[in-house]
Amino acid sequence: MRNLISFYYIFLILFTVFSCQEKTVAPSQNENLSRIVQPNGNIDIPAFLQIAGVNLVSPKDFPGYESASENNGGGCIPNRDSLKCTTHHVFQKLTDHYNPALCDSNIFYCCDDTVYIRYTFKICQDLAGNFTLDYYDFSATPGCDTVILYWHSLEQQNLYDSLDREIDRFEHEASLYLENKITGDWIKLFGNKYSCPNTFVSSNFYSSTCFKRCVTFDPTKEPAFEEHKLFCGRGCCKRTRAFCLTDGIVNASEPSFEEVGGPCTGNVFLDCSIFSGGFLIGQCHRTCDIP
Repeated sequence: MRNLISFYYIFLILFTVFSCQEKTVAPSQNENLSRIVQPNGNIDIPAFLQIAGVNLVSPKDFPGYESASENNGGGCIPNRDSLKCTTHHVFQKLTDHYNPALCDSNIFYCCDDTVYIRYTFKICQDLAGNFTLDYYDFSATPGCDTVILYWHSLEQQNLYDSLDREIDRFEHEASLYLENKITGDWIKLFGNKYSCPNTFVSSNFYSSTCFKRCVTFDPTKEPAFEEHKLFCGRGCCKRTRAFCLTDGIVNASEPSFEEVGGPCTGNVFLDCSIFSGGFLIGQCHRTCDIP
């Protein structure tokens, strides 16, 4: 009986302790928004990316970081000095894109391992509180054998034009996937403010149309594939989509494309030979549309 009474008091003490502990409550939508869009108009992009669940990595752990160029579309961003803007360089890993059902549409979805994404993200707000989102300096590097071995087989067959097109398609699909995720999460912060079809956020994706690719395959590296864009002009492709919400579901318009910036010169600014094992593929001038 004495043991039973002792057990009862122990149980009562434990119940009291645990019931009095402070419960963890997830931040509300308004709390998240006030944390990101600050009273002085500054935008905390790292806080937004954290709330959006973006898997960020250190730049030094990013494939090809030392030779990565910041000229991939950045020179074509219009002057937004009259707006309140915040810019952030992002290095992240995609790990939730794998979808075998979509493999036939684009090999991006066949990649059953990490895809390394690098881009610059710029958010601007005008005096009326409207936002414009710009993406540039984008690259996507597969870390999966499925894609790398397929691309390597094209190289071994001297199918360089096919390899160039396949990399274009992979990067294009990765950019759409990224933009859907990031811009979609951005408009969700504002609840019903961006309800279709009357209000929307304009999302612009800038990429160079003047470059050749220097490609390397090295099985001793992780990942075994690296791409270096060798630029030959200041021309860019601007892809624009409008994002809004319908009953909480993100909707994006079909993309519109516009060539902006200067012409292509035809002469690359770097020599592919500076990258060990690198070989050059592709034509300098790229079309501005869906690859």
